[in-house]
Amino acid sequence: MTCEQAQKQYEIGMVGLGVMGRNLVLNMADHGFSVAGYDKDPDKVESLRKESAERAVQGAMSMIDFVAMLRKPCAIMMLVPAGAPVDSAIKDFRIWTRAI
Repeated sequence: MTCEQAQKQYEIGMVGLGVMGRNLVLNMADHGFSVAGYDKDPDKVESLRKESAERAVQGAMSMIDFVAMLRKPCAIMMLVPAGAPVDSAIKDFRIWTRAI
């Protein structure tokens, strides 16, 4: 992550960078929104980084980096499988937002 990318405050956050999440992030960026993405799988974050090219998109390798990238108040979407993955993502987000 460059110094400029670390300082940018992204408008929207996306948790879950599988096929649907990654493509929605890229689509939002193509329509003028700056978007930060996070996934527990570092390969998915790296895939987003490679595909984002010159768009206003950045992938975060940790939840704390992801939360720090977002404007306050945060606007976050989740595209993760239903059930335990949703509960886990919400729990992680709550922990890291309290830490900042």
